[in-house]
Amino acid sequence: MNDLTPQERRQQRTHQMILDTALELIKEQGIDKWSLRELARRIDYSPSGLYEYFDSKDDILNTLWQDIGSKFRTYLQSVSLDLPPEDYLLELGMAYVRFARDYPNYFIVGFSMVRSEMLSFEEARQQDPEPSFMILVRGVEKAIEAGVIRVEAGFDVFEISYTVWALVHGMGMLQATYLADFTVDFKEIDRAGLRSLLRGLLAT
Repeated sequence: MNDLTPQERRQQRTHQMILDTALELIKEQGIDKWSLRELARRIDYSPSGLYEYFDSKDDILNTLWQDIGSKFRTYLQSVSLDLPPEDYLLELGMAYVRFARDYPNYFIVGFSMVRSEMLSFEEARQQDPEPSFMILVRGVEKAIEAGVIRVEAGFDVFEISYTVWALVHGMGMLQATYLADFTVDFKEIDRAGLRSLLRGLLAT
């Protein structure tokens, strides 16, 4: 049940419109070049009026990053932890690509126009809250502990996680951009590709 007043609903819509327009501007012009003045012009709002919703340009950016991260993490966490390790990794990869298809602007801006603050694998492990990448890492660790995936010298938890990440990221980016209008059943191709990769990692 929606208990918001008409005024609160209008404010909610304006708040989201500001974020959506900022996202478009960042996609077009980059992180550093977009302006609050241009944002206000596009939504037919006064620049000073934006401060009713956000304290600053940085406040808009921080809200966007939180929104992108929250939605993305929700997709990854929708995969059941009760699945067998290899199936869990497969479905995790599918969830990653599904996010790219469902939220292409979020995906493009959040994963191609922003540099990760992680500087090392060990730093990623220690961040609080953990970056979403660690969800994949935990899945790989689980598969290794179960004896499902083999490790080799120079190709351990991070390297395996990075390889899976690189594959699904490439799939997602192509489907969100260059191949966005391409008519083919990407889901079946993605699933087959991920299965092939994981099959190559299986312990024998």
